[in-house]
Amino acid sequence: MAGKIRAEDLPEEMQESLGIKSNGRKAPRVSARLSVLGGVLVELKGLTVRDALWTLRQADYLIRWQRDNEKAIALRKKVRNGEEG
Repeated sequence: MAGKIRAEDLPEEMQESLGIKSNGRKAPRVSARLSVLGGVLVELKGLTVRDALWTLRQADYLIRWQRDNEKAIALRKKVRNGEEG
């Protein structure tokens, strides 16, 4: 990805609504999901709506495939080990 968005660079209202800063405390570490979302939004900047939608659909497909693949691998391991699933 081209760049990352630091939590400190977000407006305070956004930090609070995302749950990464509350009542003037220093922002804690940002979750990986939020970091990825920020990176995706940076990459989508400047794309046409059509291209941005295509990119998001592709990302959604890849994420779902990866999640389903990990579940299938875990299930195969359980079956191999004789565990109930």
